[in-house]
Amino acid sequence: MIKILDKLISKSFIGPSLLSFFVAIFVLVMQFLWKYIDEILGKGFTVFDLIELIFYFSVTLIPMALPITVLISSVMVYGDMAEKYELSSFKSAGVSMVRLLLPGFMIALLIAGFSFLSSNVLKPNANFQFQKRLSTLRNQKLPLPLKKEYLTDLLMMSLSKLTKWIAMVKTLEAYPFSIIPPMTNPW
Repeated sequence: MIKILDKLISKSFIGPSLLSFFVAIFVLVMQFLWKYIDEILGKGFTVFDLIELIFYFSVTLIPMALPITVLISSVMVYGDMAEKYELSSFKSAGVSMVRLLLPGFMIALLIAGFSFLSSNVLKPNANFQFQKRLSTLRNQKLPLPLKKEYLTDLLMMSLSKLTKWIAMVKTLEAYPFSIIPPMTNPW
């Protein structure tokens, strides 16, 4: 039989748990984006492809984000209860601290079960889809079709500028003395 105390503590876990879960997933996804940004940019794929890649990777992050979720939400819920003196009033009413922590333990067990399920079922499938999609994006060619003539023209322009620069350096070597007078001793 669920008591009013259990309902109160369990309902107060919902908001902080969702908030801390999505914050943890966001931080871990940002870490992923910094890691793979050089392989993602400049390939010419759509925003849908990027969202799909992020979705598959975020599913693999669920088991890492859930312990952080339990920690942060527990601190938020019990800290809020302590700040409002609810813990003190429950203790003075004769409710033990173990009884107050029991709904948190039950929620942590449910989250641990979901983490186990996601580690064994969701994560392998999502990781396979992520690696498959990432390898296709890595092997995708550049969106700009560069023709051979463009590259040879660019190479010829670079070579002509290089030869002009070499000629200029050789003319400077012919005059070993500079126009600037040497420094004199100021003392």
